[in-house]
Amino acid sequence: KGARTSDKNIAFEVYRGKPNPAGEVGMDAYVLVTCKIINFNGTAENFESGPTVEVLEPGKPVVVDTVSVAEALEVGQALAENAYTDNPYVVIGYVTKAFEPDSGKTQQNFYMADDPDVRGDFYAFKASPDSKVADGDYVQLFGKIQKYVKGDKTTIELSYGSVKHLEAPKVDTLTVAEVQALDLAEGATT
Repeated sequence: KGARTSDKNIAFEVYRGKPNPAGEVGMDAYVLVTCKIINFNGTAENFESGPTVEVLEPGKPVVVDTVSVAEALEVGQALAENAYTDNPYVVIGYVTKAFEPDSGKTQQNFYMADDPDVRGDFYAFKASPDSKVADGDYVQLFGKIQKYVKGDKTTIELSYGSVKHLEAPKVDTLTVAEVQALDLAEGATT
């Protein structure tokens, strides 16, 4: 949450924020800003321009669920046309198709899936990555999920979200005998 007081003192400045849903952020708005912070001439502000600014309901606790790409698609399908989720989500998965950023821009568009070898159906629109994303990257995407409908085309997406690269989970290949030898407790998983 940031504020600028009437005497122009700044508690925290959000520089060129990208509201989600798109629109203006008015006075006394209650917001969640996802960004890296820098001391800029004595003022704390976001490190890169264009951080995601989630406009929230005042006083309402923020619940952020971490979901797979498949779960994010289910959440989006349940929404009304062109509606956003009330709260932001963290979506974790693989980049399956990355598009080059526009000239001079850092925001990227890309598709995601839970499996790096399948075509992704979850779309990241104008996301702000911690560094450029490429096909096969394992990332977490933060923001509100939207069911975007234009004409006869529907896309489940997350617009203007922030992206963080993660270390991909290690996958071990085991024989049946090795699986049986794991000796897991009742109900336990690896």
